Amino acid sequence: MENLTPFYDSTTGSGFFNLKQQETPFADPFSDRELRGLLETFSSCLDLQQLVQVYFTELRARVPVNHFSIDTPVGNFRAGKNQSAQQEKNMLTELGDDPAVKMHHFYCNTLSMKAKQIIKEFNNLIRIPIRNAIEFTRLKQVAMKDTLTCLGNRSMYNETLERLCLQAHRKGESLTLLVLDLDNFKPVNDFYGHIEGDKVLISFADILTNTIRGCDYAFRFGGDEFCCLIQNGGTDACMSITYRLLSAIRSNMVLKKHDITCSIGSATLAAEDSPISLFQRADEALYAAKNNGRDCVING
Repeated sequence: MENLTPFYDSTTGSGFFNLKQQETPFADPFSDRELRGLLETFSSCLDLQQLVQVYFTELRARVPVNHFSIDTPVGNFRAGKNQSAQQEKNMLTELGDDPAVKMHHFYCNTLSMKAKQIIKEFNNLIRIPIRNAIEFTRLKQVAMKDTLTCLGNRSMYNETLERLCLQAHRKGESLTLLVLDLDNFKPVNDFYGHIEGDKVLISFADILTNTIRGCDYAFRFGGDEFCCLIQNGGTDACMSITYRLLSAIRSNMVLKKHDITCSIGSATLAAEDSPISLFQRADEALYAAKNNGRDCVING
């Protein structure tokens, strides 16, 4: 555990702290006006990633922290960059009385008592804004889920595709879009009813979820059409995923009962691609797979 009142630190100056510069832990580091301003700034952010970035920017202006992360029930969010060339320390705190929310402050040099006071004050200020942002994120996640299959819906697909395309172009990463359509699905609804059709869709969604990797995304695009986004997989990884998927579909008892197979169109993001053009190429490949006898994958 760190000494809260260190007299020596080999990473600063001559190594010895100037006692005149040691701040009293009882001094209030903020004026009332500054506190109100910070609270208004934090409270104006309902997007968790944006709130974390604003929190880190304001804190970094006052305390020498390298980066910051927060664990929440709706995901992990980060801001700043780690100092790989130096050994970092991590101050772990919980957000008030909520053990599900953990905040990690990473730094290299020993933090003064005033710096720790500022972090404590920041944590008090962000407590309610973080809870509001978590609830907003929960509602947003529910609104972007397909209620039948629990996959992402069309809105989530649009948002995720745009974000991942920008990220892939910026970082030079690969991104592959799969457009999947169930073969022979319409007769299930026509002859067995929509309850049986729902069982087929749920079974297919479970196969999809269990086949893709943790870093990939699956969506119900509409009806019996689905989409997957495969990140940094390369040609071999994408082929492996699609063939595992086709094999799992062929062996699933619910789908075999109705002779359900799947046609897949695949397209990998090119330098000139937009989200729209990437989908168009994958969709054209899907139609080629349908015309090629179905139950196969075509790369566009």
